Amino acid sequence: MIIANKNYYNFSRALKEHEKALGNIIIKNYKKKKMINIIDLGCADGKFLKFLDTKLNFDKIVGIDFDKKLVNQAKKVNFNGKANFICENFAKFNQSLKNFDIIIASGFYNLFPDPIKYLNKSLKYLSKEGNIFIFQRLNSYPIDTRYFTRAPGTKKWNTERILYHYKYFLKFLPKNKIKKVKKWNINIDIKKINNPFSTYVIKTKKNQRYQLSNSNIVNEQFFLWTENKKKS
Repeated sequence: MIIANKNYYNFSRALKEHEKALGNIIIKNYKKKKMINIIDLGCADGKFLKFLDTKLNFDKIVGIDFDKKLVNQAKKVNFNGKANFICENFAKFNQSLKNFDIIIASGFYNLFPDPIKYLNKSLKYLSKEGNIFIFQRLNSYPIDTRYFTRAPGTKKWNTERILYHYKYFLKFLPKNKIKKVKKWNINIDIKKINNPFSTYVIKTKKNQRYQLSNSNIVNEQFFLWTENKKKS
């Protein structure tokens, strides 16, 4: 079991709130387009792709994830489009992929010690008119943060995370497209559970919600995406 993915091992789970919000952004941009090719980086159990598959006209669906258990579950899902799920570490992934209308990267780039390197790698998969839709942790203030975690009593630090200032990250998106950014303020309560990689929500007296990790790091989460000047 990959502890960081534990929250996705409940295969009867409902769609997560950030998936609903990201899905609405994608659907708004592509509801009138047919024969869409889509790739989901960090596709997990395929549930989010299935949700989109019921709303949009997919031709080709590709999902990539390093968790074999989740990929095997995604392969059991029935899609309208032609689906292919690949179990591989994206850092080592070298298949030739191109001409995708949509790239999804939800909670993905922060998994790597050099997020921009893997952003640039994935942007090569886009078609000329394609767009990328990103959901991840970033900083609203002009500061970059780098942190590591490890199990108590062990010597090795791992699970490196880099949180860029969102404007720095945004500038690496394709220059020939309109760039959009929206901070996501979580609108539900999440209880603290015994999973070191999970998050939970605290509420202020003014009913403002803040999302924390079990490492006691406050999470700011953003949607970043591109749109062609000519609507899809």
